[in-house]
Amino acid sequence: MDGKVIGINTAIFSESGGSVGIGFSIPSNMAKSIVLQLKDFGHPRRGWLGVRIQQVTPDLAESVGLKDTSGAMVAGTTEGGPAEKAKIKGGDIILKFDSQDVKDMHALPKIVAESDVGKEVKVLLWRDGKEMSVTAVLDEKPSDAKLASAESGKHGPDAVSPSRDLTGLGMKIAPLTAELKERFQIGVDQKGVVITDVAQGGVAAERGLKAGDVIVEVQQTEVATAEDVMKKVDAQRAQDRKSVLMLIQGQDGMRYVPLPLGKAGKDSKPG
Repeated sequence: MDGKVIGINTAIFSESGGSVGIGFSIPSNMAKSIVLQLKDFGHPRRGWLGVRIQQVTPDLAESVGLKDTSGAMVAGTTEGGPAEKAKIKGGDIILKFDSQDVKDMHALPKIVAESDVGKEVKVLLWRDGKEMSVTAVLDEKPSDAKLASAESGKHGPDAVSPSRDLTGLGMKIAPLTAELKERFQIGVDQKGVVITDVAQGGVAAERGLKAGDVIVEVQQTEVATAEDVMKKVDAQRAQDRKSVLMLIQGQDGMRYVPLPLGKAGKDSKPG
């Protein structure tokens, strides 16, 4: 009404090519910050923490002792990035960033991107069943090409052992031998325990796991043998936990997967 700019048009809705009065825009305050960055640096600069994140589901929350599903779970960090330097690690759940609540995983990238490059920020984490704070210094977000290069080639120990049934979870697992790495086209430096078979209709299959996926961690602890995995699963059952949390390396990258725990021997096994 006062002739002031409140938004910058990005698209209009039209079935004929002419405006019908329905448009989409970004807030002028957001555009203002970008204009200032263009004037000062010649390109937009976005704050960057260097984390890969995923949504906190009810199963994930239960497996790490959280009362609700707020926050963003860290699925991994970029080598040499601000998060790694701040000692943030996979399995942490970011609850607050620079005093702002992180309601879900979608909120975090926007908050980080709108923060100043070089700013020192407090990050409230959920780790090992309690809250803790770390301080991170934000970098400028690298190009997509640089990020892809940094994440490539991050694929552990060789051993000879037959596959073992992971009772009740519908899959077989084995240590990463040279033969299995070649069979499943797994990187030579990958660590963990490989899934060699998944039962149709079993728990693992229902959660999207497949042969060739690698179990890197169980309950946020690294594993190197089938026995490591089985002990962690049995410990969760002994505590009457409803699920066990695994960090899985697949073809699409790393992600945390909560697997429901039924009674041992009741679920289907791989054939």
